[in-house]
Amino acid sequence: MATLIGTKSADVISRGLDPEKIQQSDLWWFGPFFLQERVVNLASDCNDIHNSELYQRELKDNQGDSVCLLMQDIEILPVINKCSSFVKLQRIIAWCVRFKENARNPLQTTAGS
Repeated sequence: MATLIGTKSADVISRGLDPEKIQQSDLWWFGPFFLQERVVNLASDCNDIHNSELYQRELKDNQGDSVCLLMQDIEILPVINKCSSFVKLQRIIAWCVRFKENARNPLQTTAGS
């Protein structure tokens, strides 16, 4: 690939070629020599690139650690999504609190109003 340096048609302008000399510039009108060739040998160019030390250093190591993350929604009170109104939810929670207190202290039972 280093052989292609200086063969770009834009190089003609950027390197300060006079506008009058552009008319005689084959590089400007026809492009670099490798575009004028009928047969393109990309296989050898690709092999050269793949075998280069720089390319090999840039390859990523595919032997990484695999991680599996399992997320689960935790609802504190699943009954919240099952109630159609806030008042009904309050009654259910109050009943649960009374049940807990009555189960804990069977001698001092509380009743709803």
